[in-house]
Amino acid sequence: MATKAKLITKVDVKGTLLNIKPGESVIFKTKDIKANNIRSIARYLNQEGYLFKPTEVGLIDEMKVTRIK
Repeated sequence: MATKAKLITKVDVKGTLLNIKPGESVIFKTKDIKANNIRSIARYLNQEGYLFKPTEVGLIDEMKVTRIK
């Protein structure tokens, strides 16, 4: 008897962050996208000329990302 394969969906963190409009804030659940992934991609994009501010202050199991530029 064959077992069903568990489907894996991969989130495009870079594309998701770039879809945020400048001056807008978005809250992500850490079960959907890990905080370390968001921070590392935001840091990379900041070096490329964008400006993102990720924060977890005051949030439980969530992360807020603000695109400044």
